[in-house]
Amino acid sequence: KSPMMFDSYFPPALDRAGDERLVFDKQGFVDTGFKALVVGDAEKEIELLHNPSDTFQHGGVPVAADELDNLYSSCEALSDAAALPVEDPVMGNRILAAIVPNPGVSISFEEFREYLVARKVAPYKIPDRLVQVKSIPRGRRGEVLRDKVLDQT
Repeated sequence: KSPMMFDSYFPPALDRAGDERLVFDKQGFVDTGFKALVVGDAEKEIELLHNPSDTFQHGGVPVAADELDNLYSSCEALSDAAALPVEDPVMGNRILAAIVPNPGVSISFEEFREYLVARKVAPYKIPDRLVQVKSIPRGRRGEVLRDKVLDQT
């Protein structure tokens, strides 16, 4: 909500009803998908916590990449992991899991899939491919720098 609020994007993005205008709630707010935290003593600053661009489609289902990062990193054999969308004409995106195994540990794609299946992870969250990298590059707030991950192979 802002005195400088606009009523549409260019090019227009359609809402669920096919309307090109933004959908305002009763208080005049628009849900952009961004999640932020008000910070600072004067409460005039915000810290971006989640960007909807970190969400991608996998088989028609929206998937939050940071959720997959946390899920994949929970594997005891790994010191870090990240999910990367790879464009696919059928699925929208395929999921590539970039992993950093713990020192002296190796894990195969099949072992990683079995780990996720044993934890009853939804099938659409299970990666289609696995790649081992030296590290997962992160920004100053700890967010994965997805465009730089594959530079670490």
